[in-house]
Amino acid sequence: MKKYVFKEYLLNICNYLDISEEDLFKNSKVQSIVEARRILFLLCRDRGIKPSQIKEYVKETQGIDIAHSSVSRGIRSIEKVIENDKDYTFIISKLRTIDDI
Repeated sequence: MKKYVFKEYLLNICNYLDISEEDLFKNSKVQSIVEARRILFLLCRDRGIKPSQIKEYVKETQGIDIAHSSVSRGIRSIEKVIENDKDYTFIISKLRTIDDI
């Protein structure tokens, strides 16, 4: 069930922000890509998906092994961005919508 939620959020973010799944998980310093990845982690966490599960789903869907600490740090980082820029609240509300199974 939670893997479905992860995949739906992944698709939403890629479609809405016009980023490929491959680009989303590249080791990139491009701010828009980094923030999109962090938003994915935040949305998943808010739906009860633990960082260890996010790590597992990234490995299963993308073949990339990310550190548990990277997920947790990414969530904290994007939360600070959201506090300082309320436009993110609107964007994230749009990305939260997923289709029923």
